[in-house]
Order: sequence, then C-alpha cells, then structure tokens
Amino acid sequence: MIAKIDPTAKPLDVDAIKAAREAYDALGETTISAEMYAKLLSLETLAAELKETEADKAINAVQSLKIKTTTKLYKGKKIKVNWTVKGDTSAIDGYRIYVSTKKTNSGYKYLAKTTKKYINHTSIKKNVKKGTRVYYRVRAYAEIDGVRYFSDYSTVGNRIWK
Repeated sequence: MIAKIDPTAKPLDVDAIKAAREAYDALGETTISAEMYAKLLSLETLAAELKETEADKAINAVQSLKIKTTTKLYKGKKIKVNWTVKGDTSAIDGYRIYVSTKKTNSGYKYLAKTTKKYINHTSIKKNVKKGTRVYYRVRAYAEIDGVRYFSDYSTVGNRIWK
C-alpha cells in the first residue's frame, strides 16, 4: 500500500496514507521494511504540512474579507440589515451581527449569527426610544480546528428606529 502512494500527486491521496498507516499498525513492525516505514512517515509529514497550508489559506481568506453593510426600514418596526462581501467566501461558516445606539465604535452588542447575507431586526431593547438611530456592523467568521477566526468589522449601517 505504501509503495503505491505517489507523493507528487496533486491532490495528495490523504485517505490512502491513512489506510496505509492503519494497515501498518495492524500488521506490526516485523512485516514491513525500514525503507517503507520511512516512506510512510514522510508521507504523513507531507499530508500534515498540506493540511496546515489549507488551514492557513482559509484563515487568510476570512481575515481579508471586506464587508459593506446597508439597512432598510420596513413598516411594522422592522429593519432589514443587508451586507455585501468582497473576497473569497468559501471558507466562512457564517456572519455575526452587532448593534449599538452609539455612533462611536463602542457600545456594540452581539445581536445574532446567520449564514445568510441579511437579517431582519424586529425587536430592540425597551429603553430605545422612537426616533433613536440604531447602528449595525457585521463580521464573518470561520471555525478551523476548534478556533474561531474573524474578518474585520464591516462598514457601519444605520437607521432611525420608528
């Protein structure tokens, strides 16, 4: 099995490497040559490096996204928050939306998460009075190997709550 794996193949057959490791573990050390075992180790190292490279590409893709937020007010006290994304979105797992009643970049509270590129905001804290301007911002995230990576925050979208 080890001899049949081509280390120069694109893409590298990671499943074949795993199967070869399982077969080696099942057979034991006495039935395989030291040369084949060394090849197995180098294939496993190559597969691990490839996995790291793919993870790094995904992290960089998420962190380099540019997001622009817009809002629209509908009848019945509903604000629709939309966003457009520039960049490679293939690695993202979703978007996190934040809301604030302050114009500055402070005071934002987590509102929701979604995989869509919009959210309808119909409820706001009771202490927000009619006529108050509400600010929204969004950022994309991806979870890779149990760690969550984020894009920069989007532009700020705002609308007056009626």
